[in-house]
Amino acid sequence: MYLTEENHRLVLGARCRSCGKSILLFDSGRDGYDACSPAPEETPPLRPLACKKCGRADFSVFLRYEYPPAEELEFLNFPDPTNRFTWIQATLRCKGCGAVHKNFLDWETG
Repeated sequence: MYLTEENHRLVLGARCRSCGKSILLFDSGRDGYDACSPAPEETPPLRPLACKKCGRADFSVFLRYEYPPAEELEFLNFPDPTNRFTWIQATLRCKGCGAVHKNFLDWETG
């Protein structure tokens, strides 16, 4: 897991333990209701996270998105309505000790 904040920008990413592939889960500069940059900026460097209980950096991630009513999305005519969520929450469960970090990320995007 990775998290960084640079210039009021929050980025959450993950790396697969099996294949090593990195996945961008959320970038406040690109994702969500207020992300209005036509050309996304480069993703800032990410820092690894460790469980506060056991120190391992191996998590399961649960994401929850909140969207405005469909009528509002249609009225505003966003090019990609699936990306126009107004809130994102991420809960982490440590695969080492089972500790749950509920709402580790709780971010309003709009």
